[in-house]
Amino acid sequence: MNPLVTYSLARLVLFVAALGVVYLLGARQLIALLLAAAISMLLSYVLLRPLRDQAAERLAARAQRRMAPRQPSEDEAVEDAAVEASLDAAEAPRPREGGSTDSTQG
Repeated sequence: MNPLVTYSLARLVLFVAALGVVYLLGARQLIALLLAAAISMLLSYVLLRPLRDQAAERLAARAQRRMAPRQPSEDEAVEDAAVEASLDAAEAPRPREGGSTDSTQG
């Protein structure tokens, strides 16, 4: 299973367990949710370190793959060459029609 999913589910289980314990101890509504969130964060920091490390490695590898330069396909290379050739042709000076080089003729 994906390490990110595993880590997220483990955090959710810790939160639900902490909420159950806090509720059984008498806390209700918002206080119970806040206490359960704080407790589950602390427990997940201590207990879920291996899962968190696996998830972080997976994210880092994914980011690395996305940042790595990729080689263009043959089709893309041909298209790039055609675009560059057309740009070079558009930038080349063209001879004027009519043979006159004087632009003040009227």
